[in-house]
Amino acid sequence: FYSTSCFVLNGFGVGALGLTAARLGHGLLPLIACAGMFSSTLSPRLGSRVIEGFCLREAWACPLLWVSLFFATLLLQEGVQKARASLYWGYGVSTLLFLMFWQFAPFALSTEATALFAVYIIGYDVKPLLRRMFGVLLLAYGVNLLLQFGSILLLMSMFLHISLAITVVLFLPFPRHPGFVVRVVEGALAVGIFVGQRLALERLATGDSHVFQMLKAKMNLVEPDFDSRLYLMGEGVEFNFLGSGSQGQLMLQYITDSYVFHLLGAAAVCIAVGTLHDLIRGSSPSKAKVEDASAEPVPDSGAAAGLRKRGGKKDGAAPKAVQSKPSVGLEKYEHFDARPEFAFHAIQSGLFWSLAYFVARLRVLALPHSCVLVGCLCSVGSLEHMLRMRGKLVLLLHLLVGLGLCTFTWTARLPFDDIDLDEADFAFPNVLRLTKWMNENLPMSAVVVSDMTISAQIRVGTDLSTVLHPHYEHIDVRERVQQWYALSACPPSHHVQYMALSYGAEYIALNLFRCSGAGGENGPFRLTDYIGNYTHRCGPDTDAMSRFCMLGRIDSRYFEPVYQNAEYAVLKVKRKKDGKALIGRSPKKHDLYNASLWQPLLDSCKAYDEQCGLDLVDFGRSWIDRYKNAKMADVVYKEALRRRPEDPLVLKHYAEYVDFDLQDLQTAIPYYEKALEAAKNSPDVVTFAERTRWTTDWAIVLDQELQESRHAMSLMTGLAKEILHHPDIRMQARRDLPDAGRICTVAHFLHAKSPKSRELAKKVWKLAKGIRPNMKCIRENWEEFEGRPRTVGTIVAEFLFA
Repeated sequence: FYSTSCFVLNGFGVGALGLTAARLGHGLLPLIACAGMFSSTLSPRLGSRVIEGFCLREAWACPLLWVSLFFATLLLQEGVQKARASLYWGYGVSTLLFLMFWQFAPFALSTEATALFAVYIIGYDVKPLLRRMFGVLLLAYGVNLLLQFGSILLLMSMFLHISLAITVVLFLPFPRHPGFVVRVVEGALAVGIFVGQRLALERLATGDSHVFQMLKAKMNLVEPDFDSRLYLMGEGVEFNFLGSGSQGQLMLQYITDSYVFHLLGAAAVCIAVGTLHDLIRGSSPSKAKVEDASAEPVPDSGAAAGLRKRGGKKDGAAPKAVQSKPSVGLEKYEHFDARPEFAFHAIQSGLFWSLAYFVARLRVLALPHSCVLVGCLCSVGSLEHMLRMRGKLVLLLHLLVGLGLCTFTWTARLPFDDIDLDEADFAFPNVLRLTKWMNENLPMSAVVVSDMTISAQIRVGTDLSTVLHPHYEHIDVRERVQQWYALSACPPSHHVQYMALSYGAEYIALNLFRCSGAGGENGPFRLTDYIGNYTHRCGPDTDAMSRFCMLGRIDSRYFEPVYQNAEYAVLKVKRKKDGKALIGRSPKKHDLYNASLWQPLLDSCKAYDEQCGLDLVDFGRSWIDRYKNAKMADVVYKEALRRRPEDPLVLKHYAEYVDFDLQDLQTAIPYYEKALEAAKNSPDVVTFAERTRWTTDWAIVLDQELQESRHAMSLMTGLAKEILHHPDIRMQARRDLPDAGRICTVAHFLHAKSPKSRELAKKVWKLAKGIRPNMKCIRENWEEFEGRPRTVGTIVAEFLFA
């Protein structure tokens, strides 16, 4: 439901982008071309991150920004005299919703406010309109401020200060139709007012300080601090310069392959020509136009009528018409259809790309907006305006260019790889088991402290309170994040106990990934060298085994281990030091290999649900994969088998441990067989999806390694019939059912091994293909079952109609 709602909202937003292009270009071609360009930039993590099903805050907010820009376009087109109240309402409501959905929205809107004011500064006479638009922006921001309880972060926002500075300048008594020099003075005055506000409130404006610190650190102007290193941890591709690092270069290559830069450059040139023509004509209207405009009589009413009466001749002759002054400012644009909305979008695009260059993640602002400008290249009307060329031959040329560009946007980079992509699943099993255990075993009043990533998972999956909040813009939250990075550092246990109790936290959740040394020089371990409390820092080259995230789990003086799986551990904080602890001193690295010190954790397995056995064998697996310690792994595996000898999950994982790690397949065989038998009788413990995977894996082992093809065929035939007769097998949203890839594996095995089973195999294949035709197994075996290659046309047809 969450992902589908996000998809629907983004579809609505893409519609707003297309309508914006259509309004700018006065036709359908720009809309079609805009959609084509958006499709070309839809590669995962480029123009939109929604395709991955990973709906972060910007995925919800950006469509609302696109709607806001659509209404801004309409207002600039209609002008202050024709703009209806509904347009102002639409502009205000969409801006308000954008502000509510994303904490970065005020910063993005700062560029919109700047672009609007720049349109006036360069020469377009839109001051009356801007007064109203900035009034709407400030009203929307005020409502947002009330809805968010007067947040100091919003009060100190750059957008508020920029908007206030511009609004003040717009209402100052400058000439009604100022020249360029006066406009520059107005711009400089707005900048001065903005800078004055920021300097006066410098001590309070801490919400964005870490962002500017990160930018300065990236440009080597300052030494990176903790916050900067946190954002740039790992390769930091999302918060680094666009194209920085190997992943960033790959991302930039994807963008370049869509030709958006080439087309955007062409659009920028055309808009620059049209804007320059507007401004030149605006400052020097032709003599004929001026005379024609000045000859228009003033309406026969009011003061004008009285003036004409007094000026009339005594002999009754008609008086001379009172001539108006030569048309200036907004009025003179009527003679040649000035288009300030083009200048606005060009400036806005430049500002968005500036943001994207400094912070690559903000490409989600720049790329979709670029599609609007690219779409305008396909409009005959837009090209006529931008290039100022008319005539039948030119019209035909514009039409051909428009059609060609419109076709090109859809074919420049067809997203075949993307529509043929297996759907990502971010609900990791270890996270699900952790939150399930918390919901079933912790009181709802409990407070949990952990790092920011686990805190986010706990907030999503439980009703528990957490010490950390993902709203990193708040300086208190930043300080807490830095403080609790000590879990991956080397604080004394009693310090961690005191910190937890000072926040009222009864439980500590440990992320064991952050205790594995992953990330190298830019990983979590390196980051802990910059936490504020020097006594919690580790020395150089301190490995995982000497850090709190490992040693704290066996320090029974202050903590009681209550949960453990391969990725996460939960410790209960004791209110006071336990004098009867298993070890009466601070644990050392060598104590980790003392099995007796892990006994409380193993004993806690009795306290919770049927997943306990799986959690234990996963814990044993982590000793091999993460810490390269086979001795402790063997202790945990055998303890799990002793405690849960009939648990199919324990039997299966123990069989794999003996088979792959101890290289003893013959000893593992009875455990494999027993696990499959127990799985059939334990549907509440082993889902049909898991049992299908186990059966196919074991059948392949029987066939290829043990040469027991008959037994393997028997297992696969029985499984195929069970799949075909399952009433809910097509419901892929259910995690307890096998996916299309695993069903395809069954079909391929039956088809390859025996001609007698091919009819059954084709039925299973048809089922798998109908569920999800883009799974890897289906792609690889398509020609075997269908008798024809899997072409691009097939991919598109299956994607749209399967």
